[in-house]
Amino acid sequence: MPKVGSEYLFFLNCRNKFDWEILTAYELTETGVLPLDQSSQFEALRGSPSSEVLKQVRALIAEPAPK
Repeated sequence: MPKVGSEYLFFLNCRNKFDWEILTAYELTETGVLPLDQSSQFEALRGSPSSEVLKQVRALIAEPAPK
């Protein structure tokens, strides 16, 4: 569970204008990211530097949407 005072990266899905769901989340720590979900599919980023993960996410967000 998220803790007050910690930093997180949440991945959300928008079902409609008012209905959002959390797909997964990662805690951003000084020693690297930690997945909040206990599933092997989220382990690939474990321990990756938080700054690098955020950099990758920002680059993906900046890409133009496929047509």
